[in-house]
Amino acid sequence: MRMYLVSTLLVALFSTVFESSIDRAFTAAKMNDWPGAASALDEAFTQDPQTFDANNLHYLRGRIAENQNEWLRAREEFNKIPADNPLHSLAVWHALRASVQIHDEASAAQLLGALPREFPAELKMRIAREAGQPLAVKIYEDLSTREARLEQAKLQNDIRSMRDLLRENKDDDVALEAARFFAPHVLTPLDEFDVAQVFAAHRQFEQALLLYEKAAADPAHAADARYETGRVYFQLQDYRSAIAVYRAIAKDFEGTDWQKDAEYQIALSYWRMADYHNSETAFLDYIRKYGPAGNKEAAIRNLVDVYRVLGENRKAVETIDRVLMTRLSPVTRQVFLFTKAKILYSEKRYAAASAIFQQLGQMKLRSAAG
Repeated sequence: MRMYLVSTLLVALFSTVFESSIDRAFTAAKMNDWPGAASALDEAFTQDPQTFDANNLHYLRGRIAENQNEWLRAREEFNKIPADNPLHSLAVWHALRASVQIHDEASAAQLLGALPREFPAELKMRIAREAGQPLAVKIYEDLSTREARLEQAKLQNDIRSMRDLLRENKDDDVALEAARFFAPHVLTPLDEFDVAQVFAAHRQFEQALLLYEKAAADPAHAADARYETGRVYFQLQDYRSAIAVYRAIAKDFEGTDWQKDAEYQIALSYWRMADYHNSETAFLDYIRKYGPAGNKEAAIRNLVDVYRVLGENRKAVETIDRVLMTRLSPVTRQVFLFTKAKILYSEKRYAAASAIFQQLGQMKLRSAAG
């Protein structure tokens, strides 16, 4: 009986000592006291290796060694995590990172092969950024993300792949970085135009304008490049320059869709300048000239807005009434009805406005921009 009590007391004592060491380790880790945390964990392992293993504390010991830049110790601890442990894949990744840090290429290649194929791409990318070129290229080759393809192209100075990336998608950060790398190597006006579009999409307008100007010198890309130049000025809120560019396009490409599109942009530019009378004239001319062949519904919506800003509600309502007698898309018809109801309400013509609102309430309303 006495021996049983002694054994029980010893187990309790060792358990208490082990828990105390673990508590000290966690407290030190929270305070970024990595040497203190490492020492406490080493003590805990000495006190109760079995419990230490069962609680995945080798993983924690490895993470602490990482923070101390003790890469050999870190790899040793991570390699102790068994294959059936839920932390095994992460432990392999950390061991791989440690091997990269100590330039053990053979071990790194072996550990890379041990990672599951579905392992997160961003974590593999992190290894690639820290690794030497051979291992990095192998990682990038196994990934299909645009980020991986970009990094591989940078490592291999693959200009063609840079061009492919920016042509596939002009809107993401990969496209912008690819454009910056590719810009000094542009060979054709199409290259200049493509890179300019990426810069414009990311509001790098100065670089975009220079490249559009170069591309515009080629007859095959002149209209495209000049039209995009007008858009850049529009986005810069330099509406006078935009109008000048669009007027020149309308003159030089008379009788084409370029003229039609440029004249619509001229009307919009006047609207943005708050030059409402010139905007009214430009929209009216556009509607009369092109009718259904142009962007008629949008032009009429904008014309109605011009009349409302000018306080010419009668013209706005008359324009709406005329267009409601024509064939319209459901969304556009609802927009015009709603706009008319708002005008009538603002004029305190509540009964007429209410009738339109009731009519709209019986419709299946469609979403519309703005």
